[in-house]
Amino acid sequence: MKKILFFLLLTLQLSAFSQVDTLRGPHGGKVQTYMDYRIEMVGCNDYLEIYLYNKVMDPLNNYGVLGDVKFYYPNEVYSSSPLVPYGADGFTAKIPSPIYYNSRVTMNFAGQALTAKFDNVCSVSVGVGR
Repeated sequence: MKKILFFLLLTLQLSAFSQVDTLRGPHGGKVQTYMDYRIEMVGCNDYLEIYLYNKVMDPLNNYGVLGDVKFYYPNEVYSSSPLVPYGADGFTAKIPSPIYYNSRVTMNFAGQALTAKFDNVCSVSVGVGR
């Protein structure tokens, strides 16, 4: 009985440590949840790609969706870039400067305001080799 209990506890601990805290989307980006929606962000160069999904990760059409991405810099300064439709279900946004701390995507989808915050993973990967 002790062996079975030990095995179950060990299995539960290992499964808890192996879970990823952020979901990866179909395009390989991080996914944040807002209510019944999922927002994926990809990109580190001049532009970000943003994708919108429902709660089961089915892509949603970008037709008529308006929004922007605010890039936050030191001293609480931010710069904003509009979301530009990309294909049938994506958006792009120009990155003004790659040294931002985090970004906040805001969009209006079907009359509902959606928002998600993303850390700048690009600056982390660039600074690794220093």
